[in-house]
Amino acid sequence: MSQENVEIVERMFDAVARHDTEAILDAYDPDIEYDFSGSPLGFLIGDTVYRGQDGMREMVRDRYEVWESIEDDCQELI
Repeated sequence: MSQENVEIVERMFDAVARHDTEAILDAYDPDIEYDFSGSPLGFLIGDTVYRGQDGMREMVRDRYEVWESIEDDCQELI
């Protein structure tokens, strides 16, 4: 992974830790599609396909509704 890509991923983890949805969305294409259909996580948030940045906002809200506490932790990026 290039240093530039490592820095992008580090910024994403920082934004997630701050619960900064807008900073997270800035890293994604406006036409993103996040597909949970057939996912092992489907039992928690349904077999949902989230589309676009509004869909990503909904996915973030759904994620925080399902889990009382969420902590994403990255130990090392190589």
